[in-house]
Amino acid sequence: MLGVSLQLSNEERIVHDYLAECWPGFERRFYGALRTLSDAGNTERFCHAAHTLREIMAEMENHYSGPYEKLGDRMQKHVASIEIIRKAARNFVSTSHIEHADVNAAIRYIEANEAFLQDYEGERDTLKKRVENLLMEMDPAVKGSLPGWRARLSREWRSIKRVLVEVAHGSQITEPDFLSVTNRWVAFLVARARPQTTVDQENILKMIAELENRPNANP
Repeated sequence: MLGVSLQLSNEERIVHDYLAECWPGFERRFYGALRTLSDAGNTERFCHAAHTLREIMAEMENHYSGPYEKLGDRMQKHVASIEIIRKAARNFVSTSHIEHADVNAAIRYIEANEAFLQDYEGERDTLKKRVENLLMEMDPAVKGSLPGWRARLSREWRSIKRVLVEVAHGSQITEPDFLSVTNRWVAFLVARARPQTTVDQENILKMIAELENRPNANP
C-alpha cells in the first residue's frame, strides 16, 4: 500500500544508494517510480514509471554529453527530409518514361535519399557515443574493457531505454514484461556500482558466445 514505506529489494537498495551517492536527487525519483509501479490501482502505472526511469537515463546521458536534440526537433528534420524525397520522386516518376527521361530528377531523388540515410546513420552514431561516454564515467573499468564488453553494455542500455520510451508514449505492455525491463535496469546499475573485472568480462562474453552458438536442442 502507498500509505506505508515501500520495502526495497537488496538490488533496489544498492541502486538507490548508488544514485544517492553519484546522482543526488535521482534516488528519490527512482523510489517514486517504484512506488508508482507498486500501485496496482493505477491503470497508468507502467507509463508513469517508464517515463520517470527514461528521464533518469536521459539526464544521465546529458550530464556527460550535453542535452540531445528534442524528439520533436528531430522528427521535424526527418519529416522535412522525407518531403524532399517525395518531391524528388514525383518529379522523377512524372518524367521517367524512357523517351522523356529526366536524368537530373533521378539524381535529385538519389541524393535526397542519401542525405536522409546519412543523417539517420549520424544520429545513431551520436546516440551510441552518448551512451559510451556515460558508461565510461559510470564505470571506470569500462574505459579499459574489452570492445565486445563495451558494445554489449551499450546495446543493453539502449535496449532498456527504447522499451521505456515506447511504454512512456503509450505502448501497451504486460506486467511481467515491464517488470522484466525494470529488473534489467536495476541489474545494469547494480553492475555499475560493482564493476566487473576484465576476467569477469572475458568469462561472461565467453558464456554469451557459447549460448548464441549453441544449436537448438529441439528437433
